[in-house]
Amino acid sequence: MNLFKESFLYAIGYLFSRFQYFFILPFLLKKISTADYGIIESLSVLQLFILVLVVNNFDTSLSSYYYEEAEKQKSLEVTGLYSCLLNSLLVMGVFFIFIKFFSKLILSSEIFTQELLIAVAWSVLNALIHYNSFLLRLQKKIKQYSFLLIFQGMVTLFLIYFFTVVNPFGVKGYLYGNLAGAFVALIITQSFVSYNYGKVEFKNFYSKLFNLAVPMFPVSIAAWSLTIIDRLLLTKLSPGSLNDVGIYGFAVKMATLGSVLWGPFQLAWMPFALSSYKNENAVEKLETVTSWFFYLSFIVIIIITLFSPFVIHFLFPLQYQSAIIYVGPLMICSFFNIAYYLPYTSLIQMKKLYPVTLAFLSGAILNLILNILLIPKLGIVGAIIANVVGYFAIFGVTLFYSWELNFPKYFKKEYLLGLLFVALAIFYSVSIGIESYSLRIIAAFISCVLVTAVFYFFKLIDLKTLPRMIRDIF
Repeated sequence: MNLFKESFLYAIGYLFSRFQYFFILPFLLKKISTADYGIIESLSVLQLFILVLVVNNFDTSLSSYYYEEAEKQKSLEVTGLYSCLLNSLLVMGVFFIFIKFFSKLILSSEIFTQELLIAVAWSVLNALIHYNSFLLRLQKKIKQYSFLLIFQGMVTLFLIYFFTVVNPFGVKGYLYGNLAGAFVALIITQSFVSYNYGKVEFKNFYSKLFNLAVPMFPVSIAAWSLTIIDRLLLTKLSPGSLNDVGIYGFAVKMATLGSVLWGPFQLAWMPFALSSYKNENAVEKLETVTSWFFYLSFIVIIIITLFSPFVIHFLFPLQYQSAIIYVGPLMICSFFNIAYYLPYTSLIQMKKLYPVTLAFLSGAILNLILNILLIPKLGIVGAIIANVVGYFAIFGVTLFYSWELNFPKYFKKEYLLGLLFVALAIFYSVSIGIESYSLRIIAAFISCVLVTAVFYFFKLIDLKTLPRMIRDIF
């Protein structure tokens, strides 16, 4: 299937981009305190918030028209770019004027205004890069996209290492490295997209995109809330304050190891799914791909949950060892945060975006309530429970509204049995010691076999197609 080949091509750049911080973390965490890393994690939540304000959901609304009006694609692209640039100026101005207020809100202090301004500038550049990168994906310029991720990652890694390890500037050094890397990457993406800056009916195209973007505004705010609320409330309500944020943020980073599969799949899925709806046997094809996605995701969660403690134990400082028990549950959060993308594409195809709004609002409200109730009593564990419930709610609601005739069913009850074995593997991983190498290997093998048996017995996947899929990739 072209999806697997495109996912593999995306993976080349995506994995380097995601794992670049794992290359620097062992050095960085030895140079800064847990509280300093908590500041970095707290500032990182600006990325999604400013992305919402700058991109304005035009990436989503643009994708709804992109394959229907090929002759107007260039005009749609440049209209979205102009909107992003205008929004960038407004965002920078607001943060500059109210910098002390935002510093107090995010970091519970007014002494980090310089760090916050640098983080805002970095976030604005990343938002513009996101929009350009989204267009590269729609244009299926996969090689350019992968090159961009690798190049930006290498430049950023070098600069972070220089400013935090060679010439230690602490938190500011980390932010300087990311800011410079984003600036270089933005210039490259502008050239790759090849915008047509000629005469554009900006008002007409803006109105067309804006009308579809409107119902997605609450979605963006809710998505931002799901990302930032746990860290904000951990800072204010948890006994460990910024130290807990540092541990929690580190565990989240380790959980993103699952992006070895999910990230490239997500990048390739929307263009593949939207263009496949017009093909014969599209429903059956998309359901087959979905079964493979669930199967491989369960295997990845099991393996990383049982083996990531080795990585944490050998590479990272002692104060981060407590993060071991949080990796598995946070991987479940990450999985449902990607799995909702499956029914979401059907809703885009139907142009039914209000159910997506309902899904994210439900997830965000549940997440907020549970965080407030649980964090004072359970700390990090409370934040994780709130996230699992919130992300599962998003997946469940989008799934419910995508069940229509002639559209794929993206979840089958048999998946629940496979998910049960995943949950047992996570529970077992928490209950045994880090030094139990043989037990972890045996548990990983048995759990993977059980999940494979479920998917094979219920004919959710056909293992005979695996060699063909691998040949398609290469």
